[in-house]
Amino acid sequence: KIRELRARSGCQFLLARLEALDLGFCEELVPGIASAGLTFVAMAILCILGNFVQYKVWRHLKDNKVVGKEMDRFEQKYAEFTMRIQALQGQKEAEEARRRAEELRQDELAHALPDDFGVKVDDALKPRTTN
Repeated sequence: KIRELRARSGCQFLLARLEALDLGFCEELVPGIASAGLTFVAMAILCILGNFVQYKVWRHLKDNKVVGKEMDRFEQKYAEFTMRIQALQGQKEAEEARRRAEELRQDELAHALPDDFGVKVDDALKPRTTN
């Protein structure tokens, strides 16, 4: 009986089921899987972009923190160097004032001595050595 049924039907009852399976697999499942794959690729790209932006923000904040510390150190060093420069300028001004005073004293000695005195100003300023 089953052989007769099978021979007469030519397996036509399975064809409709196979067509439905083919339609469901090829027309619905495969495009859905492809769409999900593209969605995952897009999410991966956005995650990489988000990680890059987050890294840049973190670096910016970290670098600015370091820059603030560097600025504090620079200001401290700048204050030290300013004090050193002021001290050196004070020493230079004192040396310049001493030099001017020495020149003024030499000029006064040169004008105070008569021309026929016969002593050079430089000789008068040199310390005398005894033999």
